[in-house]
Amino acid sequence: MYWRDPKKSGVVFGAVFIVLLALCLSSFISVVAYTSLLVLTGTFAFRLYKSVLQAIQKTNDGHPFK
Repeated sequence: MYWRDPKKSGVVFGAVFIVLLALCLSSFISVVAYTSLLVLTGTFAFRLYKSVLQAIQKTNDGHPFK
C-alpha cells in the first residue's frame, strides 16, 4: 500500500480502526444499527437545514435529494 496522500490515508485508517474497535466492543448488529441511525439522523438534519435555508432565502429549489 502506498501512502501518497497522508490525509486521505489517515482518514481511511481512522475510520477502519473505529469500525474494528466498535465490532470488538459490540455485536455486528448493534454496530450496523447505530451506523444506520447515524446516517438517518444526518440525512434528516441535512433535509431540515435545506428547508430552513429555502424558507429564509425564499427560493424554490425543491427537494434536495431529487
